[in-house]
Amino acid sequence: MRERRRITRKKTDIHKSSFQYRLTKFWSDLSTRMSYFRSETIGLEKIPQDSIVIFAPNHCNTLIDALNILRMRKGPTVYGARADLFNKPALAKILRYLKIVPLVRVRDGLSNVTKNYETMSEVYTVLGDGIPFCMFPEGTHRPMHSLLSLKKGIFRMAIEVDQLYDRDVYVVPVGLEYGDYFRFGSTCLIQIGDAINVSSYMREHPDEGDAETYRNLLGILKERMSELITYIPDDDNYQAIWDYTRIKTAGRRPSSLQERLKNNRTVISSVLKDLDNADAASLLEAKLNAAKEFNNMRKAEGISYRSFGFKHPLLRFVGKTLLALILLPILLPFAIFSALPMIVSGFLCNKLIKDKAFCNSVRDVVIFLLAPIEAIITLIVGLCCSVAWYDILLLMLSFFVAPAIAYWCLEWSRRWLSDLRLMFKPALRKKFETVRTM
Repeated sequence: MRERRRITRKKTDIHKSSFQYRLTKFWSDLSTRMSYFRSETIGLEKIPQDSIVIFAPNHCNTLIDALNILRMRKGPTVYGARADLFNKPALAKILRYLKIVPLVRVRDGLSNVTKNYETMSEVYTVLGDGIPFCMFPEGTHRPMHSLLSLKKGIFRMAIEVDQLYDRDVYVVPVGLEYGDYFRFGSTCLIQIGDAINVSSYMREHPDEGDAETYRNLLGILKERMSELITYIPDDDNYQAIWDYTRIKTAGRRPSSLQERLKNNRTVISSVLKDLDNADAASLLEAKLNAAKEFNNMRKAEGISYRSFGFKHPLLRFVGKTLLALILLPILLPFAIFSALPMIVSGFLCNKLIKDKAFCNSVRDVVIFLLAPIEAIITLIVGLCCSVAWYDILLLMLSFFVAPAIAYWCLEWSRRWLSDLRLMFKPALRKKFETVRTM
């Protein structure tokens, strides 16, 4: 039989909206969107209406994951974050303003876990008032195309909320698929999956024990989450399978990010099927070893996967070079306007940040904080110097958009240099074609 404990609700205003919050969310959503050259959100219609909703995304890219969940829909979303972030009062106030509550993990000590009761009482009130709560069931981030072991806390919360309200409680899986975990200006696919009706499950399995209930629900959630991302089992073959997938899909121009995800999953599905086939295992091992060898050669030469797979690489390189020369005079001012945020974020990422997965989050936050400050200073200086209002407005807007454009150009330049290097590496090009046709 299931254990029951007394569940309470706590009066709270954390989920209440205000003009300041809406303005902050607007700029946060915009700056986060500008972090990606291309972004798509799929499946918003799958979010249950007039029900209690708990979002369950994969966690592969630190703070930027939460910011992408925030921007995927209108209205506020409340989040849970590591409790140790709230140890400093000033930071705790900022986090609460951003609608983030502290969650103590088991690793923080069993004596501290009881502090979650007060937080959960607040979250239950938020959910009852129709505001979604976002909880990362993996518990921590990891920049890999896989999933960590899911924690049962998300379903413990859902089951307890189910006892409080007459509305059904849903856990909604969300897949966050990035073109690159570390480089600014990549791509982001946000895909909402089929919701899990926890209330319905509980009604249909009244005699199930806690352990079995958590195990079954977590199994369903993992299956649905893994369908929304490029999922590779986390074992000794992980890196080789990912290398082989990138080789097989290099140079393709899918019409959408969802199609690119489908291409990845098709290759991976074929590889996993061969792993289970004794007759195909030896050939597959040769393919994966060749992919691993190619990846080591590619990295040693500093060449991106994005430079491979094109029929006419020389023509493509010449075209990109001519385009760069034409656009250079237009884009140069954006480099000037973006100098400060790029210098600050570069210093933080190179000198202070040990986990490089945080770098995209740092870049986004630096732009979010510095762009308005630079715009306000421009406004004050412009008014004091009697500059025309339209010139002031143009300069102010430049500070908001320039960093994203500058980062995109920097990434484009990196790829151009990669293309140039590949022009002089015929052995590497031959190795790529050999592996690709295996």
